[in-house]
Amino acid sequence: MRILFLTEEFPPISKGGSATVAYNLAGVLKNKGHNVFIITAVQKKSEEGQIESNGLKVCRIYSNYHPRWQAYLSLYNPQTVSKIKKIIKEIKPDIVHAHNIHYHLSYHCLRLAKKYAKTVFLTAHDVMLVKYGKFFPKNGRNICKIKAWDEIKYAKKRYNPFRRMVI
Repeated sequence: MRILFLTEEFPPISKGGSATVAYNLAGVLKNKGHNVFIITAVQKKSEEGQIESNGLKVCRIYSNYHPRWQAYLSLYNPQTVSKIKKIIKEIKPDIVHAHNIHYHLSYHCLRLAKKYAKTVFLTAHDVMLVKYGKFFPKNGRNICKIKAWDEIKYAKKRYNPFRRMVI
């Protein structure tokens, strides 16, 4: 099968939790005989381009913007979307597996993946799908309830009232 991973970060540049999970899973699938491709984001223009890392084809796409725009650009990032669409059309993956695409790659990539791949998976390694920051329950109560007012207080001018609905 042709399997494409979408991930905000990927080793060796990043060794964070979701990046490590994607890297390990991609390696296992490659060792089982699958064609594995990775699309990841980089914030330095000099790091952009295609590389091969341990037999994995990694395409690094440049994207950099001020964090105040995250609530909007996480939905559709014009810096990355057209490049990702082109890569997905070239690869023609059977499966797309996305890991934490809430900053530079954007959730619109899931729509592209659904259009060009047979199956699409999203693994959420944090609560950024539904919340602006870390999740800290108050006094251990209502741990599943996120109030809009708390989000507005946290995000201030970065708050996008349509973000959850679009995701």
